[in-house]
Amino acid sequence: MFPVLMDQKEKERLSKYSIPDQLPIAFVNQFKKQIEKNHDQSIEKLAERGGLHPRELIAAIYGISLQTYFGRVQEQLSDEQTIFAINLITLKLKDFEKNEKKHIQTKKNI
Repeated sequence: MFPVLMDQKEKERLSKYSIPDQLPIAFVNQFKKQIEKNHDQSIEKLAERGGLHPRELIAAIYGISLQTYFGRVQEQLSDEQTIFAINLITLKLKDFEKNEKKHIQTKKNI
C-alpha cells in the first residue's frame, strides 16, 4: 500500500470527506513514471518517507509536473483543491478496482 500524506489539522478540517490513508500500490504504479519524474525519487522511497499529498497525486494522474500543477493553482491552494483531489482519486480508484475485478474474472474464465 502507498500512504496518502496529510497533516492532522488538514484531516480534521476535511473529516466529513472519505480520505484514504493508503492507496493500493498497483493503483499508484499506473502513474509511477510521472510521480518519479515529479519527485526525483522512487515510489518505494516516497512511500518510506510518508507518501504523497492528494494534490501531488493529482498532478501525476494528469501527467503534469508539480511546477505546472501548482503554478496553476498557487494563488488558491485551499481545502477545495484537496477535496477535488480526494474525490478524483476516489473515482479513479473505483475505476481501477472495477477493472481489476474484470481482469481477474477474465483470467478465471480462460
